[in-house]
Amino acid sequence: MKEIKFGEQIGRSWLTCQYGGRQVDFAFLPVQGTHVDAYAKINSDQEIAPAEGFDLALLANGAYSAKTKSWANVRDDAFVRNYVRVPMRMLWMPEKDSLGEENGLAGVIIERDLQGRGLSTKMNVPDVSGWKNENGVYVNADRSVIYVPQGQYRLGDHDTRSFEKDGFARAVLTDEGAEIYAKTAADNRKIPRLWGINISEIQNPEQRVPLLYGGDVGLYLSGSCPGDGRDYFAFGVRRDSVPGAQK
Repeated sequence: MKEIKFGEQIGRSWLTCQYGGRQVDFAFLPVQGTHVDAYAKINSDQEIAPAEGFDLALLANGAYSAKTKSWANVRDDAFVRNYVRVPMRMLWMPEKDSLGEENGLAGVIIERDLQGRGLSTKMNVPDVSGWKNENGVYVNADRSVIYVPQGQYRLGDHDTRSFEKDGFARAVLTDEGAEIYAKTAADNRKIPRLWGINISEIQNPEQRVPLLYGGDVGLYLSGSCPGDGRDYFAFGVRRDSVPGAQK
């Protein structure tokens, strides 16, 4: 008698979003875990790649605007009851060092983190001389690191216009993504709000990972998460639709 093998194949569900000439397909269900573990799971999956800032702004819009049960689950489970991860990490740079000297890089350094290193390794303080100035924020050659100087962002509550122009919001979500995120908040009668580290109260760089989430009155972007909550959600998008993603 020949060997008998059993198995089961169930198709993956996708939440789709068409924006302009592009379609973004979000894998559903998302993964949960620490920053490191969640992105390790996504990167080990041949079908998906990490959803980044602009796509996550579209995700938030779908969660709060689309009228299907699955999109409502994204809103309720991921944004309201928990947190949505962003594949980035950031280094808040103090106004003054421990000796009271002015810090020439006061502000926040934001690094693309598709591999999910998070807080497991220390970020380097870059030399930003020669970086391109894009509306007040500085971008390195391959756009993997962005420096947002003090004065180019404001923590706390925003209106739609000020959120769209905020350097921190634009660095994490992209210019267009910040606009979409702010519109999502306005359309749902919520306040767009930025959380982060008050750099006037620290003397050494503070490393964090960013999160998106919603509440009763606000739609938030936080850059002050100090830990790696194991239940936070990370979303993947169809790998074939991501420009430059490894197949």
